[in-house]
Amino acid sequence: MECKLWFGLMIIALSLIVIDNGRVLATMPKEKMMKLNSLWDEMFKNQSSSSNDGTNDVIRHWATSYPSLSDDGLIYYGAKATLSVHGVPEIKANQFSSACIWISNGDGPNLNVITAGWTVHPYIYHDNRPHFFTLWTRDGYQTNCYNTDCPGFILTDKSNALLGSPINQVSTYGGPQYNITIKVSKDPTSGNWWLYYGPSGDYDKLNAVGYWPSSLFTTLVDNASEIQFGGIVTYYKDEQGPPMGSGHYPNEGEGKAATFYGIQVVDRNGNMYDFKDNPKVFQDKRECYRVSEFKDKSFFYGGPAGCIN
Repeated sequence: MECKLWFGLMIIALSLIVIDNGRVLATMPKEKMMKLNSLWDEMFKNQSSSSNDGTNDVIRHWATSYPSLSDDGLIYYGAKATLSVHGVPEIKANQFSSACIWISNGDGPNLNVITAGWTVHPYIYHDNRPHFFTLWTRDGYQTNCYNTDCPGFILTDKSNALLGSPINQVSTYGGPQYNITIKVSKDPTSGNWWLYYGPSGDYDKLNAVGYWPSSLFTTLVDNASEIQFGGIVTYYKDEQGPPMGSGHYPNEGEGKAATFYGIQVVDRNGNMYDFKDNPKVFQDKRECYRVSEFKDKSFFYGGPAGCIN
């Protein structure tokens, strides 16, 4: 998906409660909220179009799904999902809009995170197109690395999915839908974290793109303790936020709203399995960006441009 209280939600006792039409949609423990808060702040300091911009003026919002309390505390060895891909034309040069899988362990300077998905990020890619990307950190985003921009990720296949490359097939509202499938899993023999990618329609025919050596990490050297799926947007205070996902709310459903589906996690032997219970959903700015309930290993998420703070 970190910042100093960017969520702007009500903390009741030790929990963050998300309410939808009078119904409790998810209860997020305070420590989980603080971990989410830590995911992007340090990173964004180096991604602004102006080196003088402070992170206190950075706004970011999430619409994600995460393991329910009965799954919390389990040990994870990876995750897989298919993400619909969308263009985001209404975005400024200093904003980004992404759909990601986050796999993490640790806290503070010991936070290790592997992120994979698609992003529209004009500052990095100099266009408004969705790009297949990865991002990793071993020190809570004091340092971080996109794709193969620095030593770390070992690219083993350049023929199928080059990290950072644009995704040409983009979904059309009410029309053809296109997606990518991403799997990140820890090899039970080598301990390395492998990245697999499939273009639209290839859910079961994934290509190994490469791997992050386990030696890169500290808290992720053995396993992950947290997994998140969903969308994130970032923009500056008093600007209008960019669209998330397709730019439409989840209730518009299939063919219109952005979606994650076929969501599974990986066990220590490399086998895929479903969550024991349906994951919870989290939306910190529901009037702008929303996420549906998790159903049949899938959910819808997103919202239009125009969010203020």
